[in-house]
Amino acid sequence: MTLRSWALCVLLSCLCILGGCSRKKPDNADICLYTRQILQNEYPAQMNLLRAGSNASIQGEISFIGNEGLLEKYYELYLNYDVRDNVDGRTESDGLPDFAGESFSFVPVVAEQSQDSLSLMRQRETLVKVSLALLDTVYHVSPYDLDGLGRRAASKALVLCDPSFLKDGYQDIDTLLNASSSAVMLFSPLALSLDQAFGRLGRKEINAGIIVDSTVCALDSYAQVFAHYTASRGATASKCYTLPSDASDSLMHHLVASYASVSTKPLDCIIVDDLSIDVPRLKNELADMLSVLNESSMTYGKMLSDDFVLIVSSEVLARRLYDSLRSRNLFTHNISRPSGIYYTASAPLEGSGPSLIMISGNYVQN
Repeated sequence: MTLRSWALCVLLSCLCILGGCSRKKPDNADICLYTRQILQNEYPAQMNLLRAGSNASIQGEISFIGNEGLLEKYYELYLNYDVRDNVDGRTESDGLPDFAGESFSFVPVVAEQSQDSLSLMRQRETLVKVSLALLDTVYHVSPYDLDGLGRRAASKALVLCDPSFLKDGYQDIDTLLNASSSAVMLFSPLALSLDQAFGRLGRKEINAGIIVDSTVCALDSYAQVFAHYTASRGATASKCYTLPSDASDSLMHHLVASYASVSTKPLDCIIVDDLSIDVPRLKNELADMLSVLNESSMTYGKMLSDDFVLIVSSEVLARRLYDSLRSRNLFTHNISRPSGIYYTASAPLEGSGPSLIMISGNYVQN
């Protein structure tokens, strides 16, 4: 090897190491005007809230943002969720809720139905404002309470429940958290599920089926979110087929049969993105389809790839949330049932500014 070749190899090796250690910069081109203004320090109070999150509080809330019906389902599920041992974290029920002692907060936000650019920018701005209000340490007892009479620990985790928020909102919040070196965690159940699908299958492109709650998010919205996600990975050849969860009693058979009518390529994964689904029953149905002892395996089994995976978004979120809290030592370790509080995001009735306030769910308007 010549000296020149040796030097080139060393240089390339160094570049690879630097690339592996560096943090990926957010794409500031894909953010709304309000986010850009915060980054340019036009709203210093908002940037100060973000910077205050550089050390997340153990007592902080785990905050869910999305459709009100979906929020209620998450609260019901995680209130008694128990699949991990709270001493060593292994996957085994120990009779104690996995999120024992944690405080959940829920903020209803309705996704924009229109797909025009103005509506989507409004959705992004709303999600940023709601997230910032959750990073504050005060809440308000009514829209007239401008000073904030209630005190709370700022959120240590934000969960964007609605699938459409992944496409229009997630990038803005993630950009702000990164820019301020915030320790606050941000999650999207659908993004985590798609990450797992691509990670476990180890392919550049996948064919995915998604069972959805059409009362939360329209089928075409899922298709748009999937296209947005796969484009960000350079996996534009990936295909997505969605099926509403109320389409049939035999959801798995119905989805595979419907998919087979439009494609000859086998499905690589099915993502269950509906918290009302009877998951054990769905898994039994899948086992029946794959069993060589059943005639249906000849019809349906061939439409599933050899390394097919079934992914349940609520389980993926619970696992990532639990592991993240544990690895960062952010569990409260209080021996008590999880608690929950609902907030309403509202503009203050006086002194309106570029922000929203959190009003406690205890407030009742006469």
